[in-house]
Amino acid sequence: MKQQVVIQALPERLLARVARMMRAHVLDNVRQRIEAGHKDLVNEIRVCTVLFIGVPSLQARLPGDVADDVALGHVQDTMMTIQDVLYRLDGGLLQFRQDEKGFLLIAAFGLPGHAHDDS
Repeated sequence: MKQQVVIQALPERLLARVARMMRAHVLDNVRQRIEAGHKDLVNEIRVCTVLFIGVPSLQARLPGDVADDVALGHVQDTMMTIQDVLYRLDGGLLQFRQDEKGFLLIAAFGLPGHAHDDS
């Protein structure tokens, strides 16, 4: 309650700037609910499934040491295929990264705005 009073006491110019900065850190689905006035539905408990997908074949060197643009093409094709499957099944792509262990993709199902009843 005290925080609400402090936020409401901010000058309008500063309040707008804080809102813009916070948007970058809030999921689109949550932001849309808040902006639509559904603040009571934002804090909910839900079942989510998180996938950690390792793609070691992208790390392996291709025969003949192919050029970087060909290797990048393989990464792009793999990424597009995974995105197509995720979006068709109403999943969300959270992260795609590469480190010394290879490529890792983190995806989730059941996020706000993309959940389905278990029936």
